[in-house]
Amino acid sequence: MDDRFDERLRDRLSALDAAVPPEAPVVRSRLAAPIRPRVVRGAGMPSVGLAAVLVLALVVLISAGLAAQHFVATATGSPTAAASASTEATASVAATPTSEPTVIMGSEDFPVSIDGQPVYRLDDRGTWQSLSGSFLVAAGAPYGAPSCPAASPLPTAEADLLGQCPEVILFQTSGFMSGDGRGMGTAPKSLSLQAVAGWGGRIIVVRAHTHDPEAAQCGAAVRAGCEAALVVEAVVWPSVPGDIDGELVYRGRDVLGGLLGPGRSFLLGGLVRVQAIGPVARLCATSTAALQLVPYCSTSSALIDGVGIAPDSVVQGMDGRVVVVRAHVAVSLAAQCPADVIACEQAVVVESVVWSSKPYSTTGSAPLPTPTGTP
Repeated sequence: MDDRFDERLRDRLSALDAAVPPEAPVVRSRLAAPIRPRVVRGAGMPSVGLAAVLVLALVVLISAGLAAQHFVATATGSPTAAASASTEATASVAATPTSEPTVIMGSEDFPVSIDGQPVYRLDDRGTWQSLSGSFLVAAGAPYGAPSCPAASPLPTAEADLLGQCPEVILFQTSGFMSGDGRGMGTAPKSLSLQAVAGWGGRIIVVRAHTHDPEAAQCGAAVRAGCEAALVVEAVVWPSVPGDIDGELVYRGRDVLGGLLGPGRSFLLGGLVRVQAIGPVARLCATSTAALQLVPYCSTSSALIDGVGIAPDSVVQGMDGRVVVVRAHVAVSLAAQCPADVIACEQAVVVESVVWSSKPYSTTGSAPLPTPTGTP
């Protein structure tokens, strides 16, 4: 063995110490090139003490490299680190429910602003008639459609925007609740009567527009009327939830349209309207099943979104409220009704009220008859 081995070993260890100072700060520029540990080669097989020293030197170098990599990952935001932080944040933040629209009510018991968008009155025709795009307008909802004579066919655009007799007439808010509101027909391409009549006798806010693109296809003689036609897109107030805990909420038009299978439990939403109907019908007195199912087999009947509710329902005392109820069509009980009492087959039995709101400060609705024409 070389007599100068110890001296050479001390020199090489000194060189290693100089290459990796124990207190030297780790900076990003030092990672530009990979760190290569220096290998010490002896003239012969090194002793056990030398091997231990070499292993210790390698551990020091590797530890320094890992520390530097951690520093860079933290400073630059590596994908792995970002993913870990994102996962932790997602797990710790609870889901936020969909917020309700911000509604500012006016002195007339209907909104003057919804989500910062102004609500015009149907009476303000001179203002909203010239607007471009959609706008919000408050109006009184009808109970039914006017009685119209038979009419000859019109070109498509004129039939969509003008028609011979409008199906839906909205009423001006001024004087509406006292029963003397004047009305305005909406374009036939607007919402159907079934979508509006469930709010009959109440003021609603609709999203609508004039200057419909289809007006350009109208004849020159009626083009101005097509441009001025009020096209109703949706009822935005009062609002009915689209679903409850992920379960779809049906509306009156779905029930009346036969979209719900008999006997099936479902959610139904809309305005509750209770009306007096006078003496009990003679036919109801002959059938226990009819007394339990048919809305008019009682001194007053309740409707939800225009759908008649069985007399024993829990919504009789909720006039003027907007509700979502769990209900079903009583198939087995309806089979016990007289064959000529068709209302038994369509009667909706309420099981429970799952949601409700009170958008109106008063319970009474406007005493308007079914429209008989376009005012």
